[in-house]
Amino acid sequence: MIACKEIKDRYDFKNPILSSLPVLDPIRALSQNERDTTTSLMPLVTLLPRCADFSDSNLQKLDDEWRRLPNFIDYIPAEITKTSEPDTFWHQLYHYKDESDEKMFSVLPKFALSAMSIPHANADCERKFSKVNSIKTKTRNRLITDTLNGILLADQTVRRSGCCLKFAPNVKMRNCMTAANIYGPEKKQPVYESDDEMTF
Repeated sequence: MIACKEIKDRYDFKNPILSSLPVLDPIRALSQNERDTTTSLMPLVTLLPRCADFSDSNLQKLDDEWRRLPNFIDYIPAEITKTSEPDTFWHQLYHYKDESDEKMFSVLPKFALSAMSIPHANADCERKFSKVNSIKTKTRNRLITDTLNGILLADQTVRRSGCCLKFAPNVKMRNCMTAANIYGPEKKQPVYESDDEMTF
């Protein structure tokens, strides 16, 4: 009961964005009955203007793609239409091409993925900042962004496996760690004809 009360206090369930986002669920997006209640995505677009930073023609295309999506359910491969995870569904739909090798849905999936990627809290970002502060100390103040990013990704990957003792790198990871250009492109040493050309 306390957990439910805390969730209710923390989240505004009357927020129009939270109540509108479920239309992007794959089952509802592919349903023809959903078009009777949600004929257009423009109300959601107006709530999320930064996610729909499109021109007027693309906004029209977004609405057109939303209306015709249920009509193409028989033409879209089953591995896409049977996908229950929203992010996987919209990603696969974005890359789906018709017989003429053109994307059938190019604007709608982009908007859906942008709308669903809005963080519901900043706790995850704060955790990352704390990790960066513990990695980039006074003695390691010259670490570049790519190195910090690599350390954070390595930490995240190892944590997914449970602990560092159970972690087993795959072939792609081993190849990256043993690649010849792991430290960047090798710099060629200049060749001098005589000692006079060398400058110090």
